[in-house]
Amino acid sequence: MLTLREIHADILDVTEKVISVGLSNKENYPNVENLGNGISQIGISGVSDLAVALKKVPYKDLYAALEHAKFYNFILADGGIIQMIYIFKNNVIQKHKLAYFPSPDFESFQSESELYMDDCIYVEILDKRVIPVAVRFDYDCTPGTFKDLVHPKSHLTLGQYENCRIPVCSPITPSLFIEFILRSFYNTALINFSDKINLKMKRFQETATILEKDRIHIRVK
Repeated sequence: MLTLREIHADILDVTEKVISVGLSNKENYPNVENLGNGISQIGISGVSDLAVALKKVPYKDLYAALEHAKFYNFILADGGIIQMIYIFKNNVIQKHKLAYFPSPDFESFQSESELYMDDCIYVEILDKRVIPVAVRFDYDCTPGTFKDLVHPKSHLTLGQYENCRIPVCSPITPSLFIEFILRSFYNTALINFSDKINLKMKRFQETATILEKDRIHIRVK
């Protein structure tokens, strides 16, 4: 099982590699906070979790609040916000929230696409058919939270839909998350910088149930 120290190091590694290739505009480094009773959180330096305060607000307001509070590990060059938060108890993972919040408005890029056409970072969003979709990988094994198929321990939520919980085979590491985001939404940049963005693809142990694996789910092998 991966430890808090390993995950903290992985977030640092991912952050530094994204900065080194020019994909990041702004960044905050992760910090480790002791919450007591053997619980520690890998969070974002100088920022508290705003999740409760921002429930059920319009996406543009959510995005603006996250940006204003600097509640991000880094902001990608096109405005996409990345968050990576982990909670461990006695060095065993209890929760994580890995989120990608794209800029709510690609129009400024799309209306002047000729200015960005030669920059691989922006290629995917210049198509006017593209719309922003938030992506979040959550893990929670605390008692009373899990319910087979209804609320998997590890799941993917798309577009802030309250009951969208696509089962995922296990908790997700920072490197796997960032590789997924880059491959899905910044594919050209990932290909161009593949020699420098050489991420460590470690895995957590599998947590998906038999029933979850019998349905459409995400598996990382």
